[in-house]
Amino acid sequence: MPDEREPPNPLQGLDATRPHDALFKFTFSQPRHAEAELRAILPSNIVRLADFARLQVLPGDFIDEELRGSQSDLLIKLPLAAADGETRELFIHLIFEHQSTFDAWMPLRLLKYMVRVLDRVRRDEPNLKRLPPVLPFVLYHGDRRLQPTVRFASLYALDDLQQKALAPHLLDFEILVDDLTSQSSSELIERANANAFVRLVLFMLQRARRAQDLLQELNEWIETLQELEHDHDLNQHAPTLFWYAFLVADVLPSRIRDMLEQAHAPTLKDLAMTTAERLKQEGKAEGK
Repeated sequence: MPDEREPPNPLQGLDATRPHDALFKFTFSQPRHAEAELRAILPSNIVRLADFARLQVLPGDFIDEELRGSQSDLLIKLPLAAADGETRELFIHLIFEHQSTFDAWMPLRLLKYMVRVLDRVRRDEPNLKRLPPVLPFVLYHGDRRLQPTVRFASLYALDDLQQKALAPHLLDFEILVDDLTSQSSSELIERANANAFVRLVLFMLQRARRAQDLLQELNEWIETLQELEHDHDLNQHAPTLFWYAFLVADVLPSRIRDMLEQAHAPTLKDLAMTTAERLKQEGKAEGK
């Protein structure tokens, strides 16, 4: 007898009440996509040391409870090559910040998160002799651009002369930031080392909640959509993109269908329409 079971639902587990977090975690909990983001933003000397084939993405649960509506996180374990031939581990705390403005006290919050990461590492590895480094990394899609660098030392109430004198004795670190607000669509389209799906995710996070006509802006992305269409491993992730667009930008399914037809992307078109139908059915089931 033919198998009449329902095909797996790619939207299973996505929280429609927190679409930004859901898209972030769906994307970057997958090592392939986390690697693409890290290769694009990490300094080249760190990339050269990194063993991306052994990258692991761990659940993140270090965010302050009152900030869970505007932040979410993942913890990435990335082995690094060492001069003595031994492997060292770098932990990257990837924080997704989606409140409208960047909190000036963010460096202090990240310090607390870094300590929580180290406490968990010590708890999980009680025989550890030395601490692994923890690198804070913020993916930001707020409304205001950030300063080129964000440092912990900017919080000290010191003038330049005092800062220089005390610097050897004070805690300081620079936060790695991927500021989507400061980047144009063309910069995201051309982003090196990022596959088509990751580039489209970053565009959606950047523009979906702000664009007056998201599909008009997506006209710049036709080649990227075609790239996604022809990569079977990647295009199976596309329902999450359409789910996010329908929820956040209130895109009409008929318009996205027409755009994908013009882009000669029949697989994506079918996935988009299936996603729209599933959202419709879920809405009916919930009385919406």
